[in-house]
Amino acid sequence: MNTTHPAMSDPVVRAAMRLATDRRAIQQKLNHGLGILQENQVTPASPFFRPVPLVPFDLAQANRMLDAAGWKRGADGVRAKNGVRLALDFAAGSGSPDVDQRIELLRANWEQIGISFSVHHYNQALLFGPIEQGGILYGGKWDVATYGWGLTPDADLRTTNGCDQIPPNGQNVTRLCDRQLEAILARETAAYDEAPRTAAVTDGMKRISQLVPYYVLYIQENIHAYTSALTGWKPNATTPFDDFMQADV
Repeated sequence: MNTTHPAMSDPVVRAAMRLATDRRAIQQKLNHGLGILQENQVTPASPFFRPVPLVPFDLAQANRMLDAAGWKRGADGVRAKNGVRLALDFAAGSGSPDVDQRIELLRANWEQIGISFSVHHYNQALLFGPIEQGGILYGGKWDVATYGWGLTPDADLRTTNGCDQIPPNGQNVTRLCDRQLEAILARETAAYDEAPRTAAVTDGMKRISQLVPYYVLYIQENIHAYTSALTGWKPNATTPFDDFMQADV
């Protein structure tokens, strides 16, 4: 979510949207059962992974939260507050039928809590283009977006969450800047040993889960097909190529 836009600046709205996202349906209906459902964006294959409680699919709770926060339904069913309507601009890449199916499932979910959106498709070069070239994500020209990304092997959260990483300075496209999270990111940056770094990463993920600038639909599971003549190949959580000095055919 673009947390600087009026409709997305309210953390209650962001939390309600997550509650109203049927992630298990995405996994089962669209991903053919593949994908790991979890709140933590760190893959469970990483040594820095620790469980963070998964937020359940709960339309009733999402509606109660929005009601309590003063977001009222209009005649068209779309909620509004102080002149701001929850009619969103959804940015997505073009040419991906699975992404389009996912978006329509989200539409069906979110309509039940009074949120609507218009979808705008962009080619990948424009969607992920730099801000000075009119890039959509980095230029902030959207309310909601969906795309895949991966962490560095050391599970660095700063690149996508730090206040100093807001475009054009970095990859914090949600533009969230939170003092409590900044303190956690500073701990992570200063930690070289695995134990304190893991603790900082876990605390960071818990704070991100509270603020909901984004949330994880699923952790991708890769399927590799290869001939039985290939030996010594062990793909890992960072790259499928591993150490080919140990592989042989």
